[in-house]
Amino acid sequence: MVCWDSKLTSPVKELDDCSIWRLPDEIILSLLGFLAIEDLLNVLQTCRKLNYLGNAKSVLAKVGFGEFWPKEEKLKIYQRAARAGNFEANIKLGVACLYGEGCEASPEVASEMLIRAEQIAGSSDPFSWLLYRPPWSSNTCSKACIFKDMKKLSEENKDVVGKKFSGIMFCVAKTMWLQTGEDNNDEARMWFDTAAKKGCGEAAFELFKILNNTGATFDVGQRVDSIRYLRDYCYSGSLNVQMALCGQYVQGHMAGVSVDEAILYFRDVVKKQSHNTITSPYQQKDLDRQGKMRYILVDWLVEVADLKQFSRDTLYMTVSLVDRYLSQRMVTRKTLQLLGIACMVIAARFSENEVITIREAAWLTDNTYTYELVVRTMGKALCAARGNLRVSTHLDFLRLFIKLANVDSHVEELMHLVSELVLLHMAVANSSPVLVAAAVVYFTLFAQGVPAPQCWPETLQRWSNLSIQQIAPTIIEIQKSCFLRENVKDHRGMELQAVNERYERRTQQNVSDFVAPTLEAVVTGLAPYYIPPPPQPNTTPTTLNADGEVDEPEVMAQSSPQSVSMEDAIKDSIQDTEVVNEELDTIDVTMQLNDDVTTSMDIDNEIQQLNARTASRSRDDMSNTTTTTASTSSSTNSTNSTNSTSSNTCVCNNNNSSRASTSSALGDITNPQSVDEALLGTTREKRNSSVTTPMTVDANFSSIGLENPQF
Repeated sequence: MVCWDSKLTSPVKELDDCSIWRLPDEIILSLLGFLAIEDLLNVLQTCRKLNYLGNAKSVLAKVGFGEFWPKEEKLKIYQRAARAGNFEANIKLGVACLYGEGCEASPEVASEMLIRAEQIAGSSDPFSWLLYRPPWSSNTCSKACIFKDMKKLSEENKDVVGKKFSGIMFCVAKTMWLQTGEDNNDEARMWFDTAAKKGCGEAAFELFKILNNTGATFDVGQRVDSIRYLRDYCYSGSLNVQMALCGQYVQGHMAGVSVDEAILYFRDVVKKQSHNTITSPYQQKDLDRQGKMRYILVDWLVEVADLKQFSRDTLYMTVSLVDRYLSQRMVTRKTLQLLGIACMVIAARFSENEVITIREAAWLTDNTYTYELVVRTMGKALCAARGNLRVSTHLDFLRLFIKLANVDSHVEELMHLVSELVLLHMAVANSSPVLVAAAVVYFTLFAQGVPAPQCWPETLQRWSNLSIQQIAPTIIEIQKSCFLRENVKDHRGMELQAVNERYERRTQQNVSDFVAPTLEAVVTGLAPYYIPPPPQPNTTPTTLNADGEVDEPEVMAQSSPQSVSMEDAIKDSIQDTEVVNEELDTIDVTMQLNDDVTTSMDIDNEIQQLNARTASRSRDDMSNTTTTTASTSSSTNSTNSTNSTSSNTCVCNNNNSSRASTSSALGDITNPQSVDEALLGTTREKRNSSVTTPMTVDANFSSIGLENPQF
């Protein structure tokens, strides 16, 4: 068959054995968008139709580049994807052209790519300014050229209505503000104000900081005006605006709103930020599952932050960027430290006045990594974060809860100690920052001897709308993760104590003075509010025996799994025997008990009775408790009953093979007469045995470590 595409000038042969040719073009376009760039390039070479569809803008805008870095021979595909709106292509190509890594340095191309990436990311999270922030080597360097291009674009679109250029205007204002000299400050404020009027919440937050950074000249009227100005942008999507406004409310600075209105807004922020930063778990094959390698990395990052005297915000943002990258991209042990220092360079440029240069970052790793590798990893980390560098951490809410709890400075430092231990031991991006912060407050107060009901005060419950029941699982997780595990040791056998040493230098107090409560004490304190979930059953890996069948463990988990497997074995064996299958419809088993009752039953009913009896026998044999049977039957019936009981006992204790167990209980299953005799003996025993009392059942469950199922 030959089919024609309306936009192609030559026919395309349709392969009958390939179903993709029968799919509509819209579906093929969607499928191609999920491919990595290497796979897409291979697909483009298969035929003209896929080459045409694979170069569509909708495909290039979604394709992932992974470890594929821009090089001279691959610049065309990067440029096509970047112009199609691919965020990753714009960032990587912009960084590559800015620093001349992988391709020739080109300020014009870098400016084009970074401007487009800024517009794709949106106005709520401007970020590109950190790549070309001052100081500059000269006013003609690549960074200065990019700034000039952005300023020119902002001036041309100053009167344009909408948010399209507000992020770029913020980048211009932020760059001006970071430049030394008072001459640029007035112009920077003008651009901040212009960006804020166009809907950029980050610009409004910067103006709020400027208004509040007047020191001794600060007055109540100016504070009220600044809070009211900030309130106008509370729903702009800026996390900094939300945190700053909540910080003013918890200090009692309402600026014209009632307390109830402030509490409602605080609860709304808590609810919006209660989700996890990332939802996918770590899937790093080359890193250990216990988190040892991550522990070592974060401990080293704490040392670097302490050495450079960085703020807590920089440290928490660095770890957040690392965790978000680990949830999306594969990292080896050899490149984990490279990822950490690259994320710290980004976080420091975003939050600090003094930054880490790229060459200094390479030096901090003892020159294990080169300048070029740090540049590439910075680009990859920005792509993984999608430009959204400022995400909520438990540090943000911990500060708010500390103000609401009104604790002294000593307890506040202890809370920050526990918070940094959580940062060290737990993948915090997988947990809700609100719940982690609340759990840190509760755990620290409980460690100071505060009664359990008062560890989460009424004020905090009222403002956050969180109860102890909601934060209890996180409290227990913190105790298990941070205070039950042994500290990780380095290759020299020395414990890594960067967080503890940081606390001691900051407070001049010994960290050993802080005694964490035990797990039993924490659970006891939470007992009135929280019932821990039942333990998960211990799943034993299945193994095959010599017969190729599943080898069951020696101790069964519940009452009668053997009876179920026996029923299946009986039915399978009966169906395997053609003679028994022919007689199942007509045979009537006549059984006489005590020579006075004759009953006719179907084989299926007898099997069910046998299974029920086997279940009871399984419990009795596992507890080494025998059931007393009546001795009113004849000696022949007693002998048959004893043989059947002995066979059933073998079935319960022999776990090598379900078919072998069934054969020992029923004799030769291929002989119909053996089946009848086994059923006859079992039924007689059932009719003549006494009923097991509830006391015996309780004793049977307790003997194998299980509680009475009735309770």
